[in-house]
Amino acid sequence: MQLSQPITVNLFRASKEGFPFEAFAEQPHPSFRFSLIDEPVYRPCDVAVFFGSFGRTSSPTHSFRTAIAVEHQGPLLTVEVGFWGRETIKRSFNWYHKLLGHRRSFYKFKHHYFRIGLDGTLPGDADFLNANSPSDRWDKQSAALGLTLKPYRKAGEHVLIIGQIPGDAAMRGMDVCQWLGATARSVRRLTDRPIIVRPHPGMKNEDFATLQAELAKVPNLQISGLDSLSSVDELARAHCTICYTSSFALDSLLAGVPVITLSRFNIAAPVCSRRIEDVVDPPLPEREQLFYDIAYAHWTPEEIRSGEVWARFAPVLVKRCQPGVRQSRPVAAPLLAPSLKVQGL
Repeated sequence: MQLSQPITVNLFRASKEGFPFEAFAEQPHPSFRFSLIDEPVYRPCDVAVFFGSFGRTSSPTHSFRTAIAVEHQGPLLTVEVGFWGRETIKRSFNWYHKLLGHRRSFYKFKHHYFRIGLDGTLPGDADFLNANSPSDRWDKQSAALGLTLKPYRKAGEHVLIIGQIPGDAAMRGMDVCQWLGATARSVRRLTDRPIIVRPHPGMKNEDFATLQAELAKVPNLQISGLDSLSSVDELARAHCTICYTSSFALDSLLAGVPVITLSRFNIAAPVCSRRIEDVVDPPLPEREQLFYDIAYAHWTPEEIRSGEVWARFAPVLVKRCQPGVRQSRPVAAPLLAPSLKVQGL
């Protein structure tokens, strides 16, 4: 459908240095007029395109993204890093960062896939237009990345609890150290199995010390170190994995280890248990359709340049921008005051 007046689309490049926003505009579309906005200031438009999660004010960039989400009244098209296809590169040793405890500075990441959604970046907020997707994109991406859905494990030893970076937008205001402590204590009340708590390798030294104090009185518990990104052995021997909103839930499901997700905003929440009591005998859900759907939320820069991504979202954007039928955009959950009650704990 072509409108009499083109729909204005602003591509806010200041939301992510280095991301190829111009790729969205490489294939002309008769219903849209694209503009690249370089300065970190919101400019009125019909559709706003920007990178990253919002609702945080930890840096000028995060504040800018949140300003776009708050000031813009129409549809948002958001870009974020993918749940898979990340290449991890260990940086050279830096004594200054070690002195300050900035462990996350030891690593940098190169992303080959990006998830693109309407009105949000996080599961539970964003609409990726991917419900009940066919298997073709999963077949292609899994072959390219060497991903395989392994059979569910026959037996496991320990309960593996996964942490996230303190302040991560996906935690939605939850203190990760408090959550890990509450979760570990709940697991200990339910089972005598050993517990391994795996903090995010990007956690700083002072946060790691806080976590150690939080978990000090939980018996038969081990905390993984921060000096490795590998979790192969921990997963191979796991009885189950417990996550909040970490996408590690997907790694666990791929490895054939059942997952309990204690947030409805976890990407795997549609198929996984959300009851801590299931740690004793975790369900083994069907996984295939989940991965088919997630593959249709992942796109490469080349697919953006080809116009394939914009063509997929264009009908919805056109409908929402029609005069007289404009739909109000729901307030995204990250902008709301978070609930500090941990589900099931």
